[in-house]
Amino acid sequence: MRRSLDEINSQYDAASTDPWGVDWRGTMAMRNRCYIKTVVKALKQTDRTRAGIEVLDIGCGSGILTEQLFRSISQSQPVKRFLAVDVSSSAISRAKSLHPHSKIDYRTVTDNLADLDGETFDVILGFEFLAYLGSEDRQMLFERLQSLCRPSTLLFLSSNVCVGDSDRVYLATEQLEGEIAQDFACLRRRDIFMSYYVDLFEQRFMRWQHHPYFGGLIRWVLTKRSIPALFHSVTSALSRDRWPRRRNRTLVLKCHAPQTASMVQLAGRDETTPGGKSAA
Repeated sequence: MRRSLDEINSQYDAASTDPWGVDWRGTMAMRNRCYIKTVVKALKQTDRTRAGIEVLDIGCGSGILTEQLFRSISQSQPVKRFLAVDVSSSAISRAKSLHPHSKIDYRTVTDNLADLDGETFDVILGFEFLAYLGSEDRQMLFERLQSLCRPSTLLFLSSNVCVGDSDRVYLATEQLEGEIAQDFACLRRRDIFMSYYVDLFEQRFMRWQHHPYFGGLIRWVLTKRSIPALFHSVTSALSRDRWPRRRNRTLVLKCHAPQTASMVQLAGRDETTPGGKSAA
């Protein structure tokens, strides 16, 4: 991992808010809505067991997005079990503290998910952590995920990816999808373009989030979804193909297997998001 486990734990222990800003960053709220919409729509388009589905959320962090996903999925179909895991014990402690009456089972696991040996799920979720893993670690993860899948399992993965030669801290789209293709068939791609809003506005505001006088006001501003949505819409409209650099790609995947009619229907529906473009 690019960040050590001790570093991740210390970030959770030191901050009263989510270290990644899931509970106060407007861009994270925008991404979360896209994730939820993608998951719910894909599940509606495929046959699920009437007895209730079993869901695994990998890298759940503070559980903020996890709880939103659980509520949204439960509104459309019964959920028999929802397991949320993270390698950070501090993250799991934070999730249990924030959601004491949750129906979700929060659990700490090892980074190779060996704790889940023998278990399988109908839906597997994994958002925003692939870029923190090296290539070999990702390959080991994808192989492990195969063992957690049932014949009809849908897998949802997302990662920040770089466009062209910019922002090499993230993965190249070709590299990410090439690695995944060895173990899974891609049914849908969805891109979220953040344009320059992330660099020019939110990132600069974030530098001052802990200011003794202005920190609270800045965090409050960033929680207002309308503000990042407005800046995102404006910069996206102005940028066209020139500005967008940071992009988040969400993939709906399935283990390699003969396609059913529902899989063929799903595979033909690439999507765009407001301010975004469909995948090539």
